[in-house]
Amino acid sequence: MSKSEKFGTTLIQTAFCAMLALVPLAYQSGIYDYTLLPKRLILYICATLATLGWLIQSGWGRNFSWTTSPLLLPFAWFAGMAALSFSQTTHPLDALVELTYQAVLIGLFFMAACTLTSQNLKPLLWTNTLVGLAISLIGIAQFHNLAFVDQSFFPMPTNGHPSATLGFRNFAAMYLICALPLSALLFLNTTSVAGQILSCLSTTLMGVFLVYTRTRG
Repeated sequence: MSKSEKFGTTLIQTAFCAMLALVPLAYQSGIYDYTLLPKRLILYICATLATLGWLIQSGWGRNFSWTTSPLLLPFAWFAGMAALSFSQTTHPLDALVELTYQAVLIGLFFMAACTLTSQNLKPLLWTNTLVGLAISLIGIAQFHNLAFVDQSFFPMPTNGHPSATLGFRNFAAMYLICALPLSALLFLNTTSVAGQILSCLSTTLMGVFLVYTRTRG
């Protein structure tokens, strides 16, 4: 692997790790849609960096390789349906914003399927596990009114407790449903005792927090 390919792979890995860490934790209480805007901004920045890394890794398209994942067809179908639905909207600007968001998420899936391997997946699993643990601790503390609620340590405005940094318990549940299996995957694939303890703790607490959110995700 050439130096440029290594740099591109490292940039992709770093961008995905930053995305897994910063998007869930990003929080600003003083603006409209306090959880949404900072998270989407970070998502777009990380997606741009990952795309740049993909281009560098592939020699700016010269060595591009496509994956044969069976999930590609369903995702392509979903992307087509989302694009067709744009013609039926009564609010074009809002629809364009959401369509762009969906396109970025679908693009990230294709990028991960084409570039990530079992060798460079471990840091992503570790990042997900640590962030999931932190968010679960915040959410559990909210549920028991120990911290991060009104009239307590570092109150976090929310439309429905317990939501941690996600703004609403349904959004927290949606995050946990995706993050919890990845933490369990790390537990199954790590050989260190510390890694097993940490991933087991994170998976368990995410499960507890998921129950506290009423599992509406």
